[in-house]
Amino acid sequence: MTVRKLLMARDLLLREIDKAGCEMKLRHLVFPTDFTPGSAKACRLAVDLARRFEAEVSMLHVFHHVNEEHLKHSFSWLLAQGPLFTESAVHVTPEFVSGTSPEETILEFARENQADLLVMATQGPFQPAYRLGSITERVLRYAPCPVLTVGSEASGSSLPVKRILIAFDFSENSRSAARYAQEMAASYGAEMHVFHVFEERMQPPYFQSWHDAHELEVPLIVGRAREFLIQTMDKENIRGKAEVEFATCAGHKIVQYASECGIDLVVMGAKGYTSSSDVLLGGTTARVIRTAPCPVLTFKTKPLT
Repeated sequence: MTVRKLLMARDLLLREIDKAGCEMKLRHLVFPTDFTPGSAKACRLAVDLARRFEAEVSMLHVFHHVNEEHLKHSFSWLLAQGPLFTESAVHVTPEFVSGTSPEETILEFARENQADLLVMATQGPFQPAYRLGSITERVLRYAPCPVLTVGSEASGSSLPVKRILIAFDFSENSRSAARYAQEMAASYGAEMHVFHVFEERMQPPYFQSWHDAHELEVPLIVGRAREFLIQTMDKENIRGKAEVEFATCAGHKIVQYASECGIDLVVMGAKGYTSSSDVLLGGTTARVIRTAPCPVLTFKTKPLT
């Protein structure tokens, strides 16, 4: 066997190993909750996924100080979710864990209990809607598994999932996310949209010659990008509707597309090609998680550093 054939065989093996490592295996879901209304929406999604994939759910609440009012609120919230647990026949185990750092406790629990997916709301009761909660952001960065977030802007009627949007930027994270999402689409019988945003760089408006050339070249650039996207989807065996658009802000365009097309779930990599290493999350990912009209599943090939 020649060196070239050996290299080809190695690349094929690595590709198959990579694909196998991204198969969606949901045996254990961890649902961290602070018993807020946002957590109730995340709870419905976690239970529905567990029912479809025959998985168990650990409902995790991290506390530091406990008083009578806190206990009353906790049990009232649990009682309100009771019919959901009963009707779904999903095995849900409440876990009350003491810890001074909620994010560290969540991450430690997920690692020790081999969580396959974390499902959580993005804001606590006092967190502004225009930014991610610090707990959510840290969990997203260091989680040992994919994280499904339900933001304050997410509709409570995203079930059943009928349309899934893959935010695809050709990075390894987005390729892995697309393969992972296909199994979820198969489970729900959902339609897949593979969406790539070609970001333009703003130029001074008085550069008329640039503006004229820009207007002529945009359709050509988008057309070529769409051809490349379709070729990549064929190569990676990703099935779905391919869409490419030009925009000044990829995050805003993804959210707009999700709103206009009635998307029920956005799936994307935690970081793409355009993210800097000194940012906790990719800028596009953070914007989509904050403002998406539906839950967002964030996938990464390894924890961010």
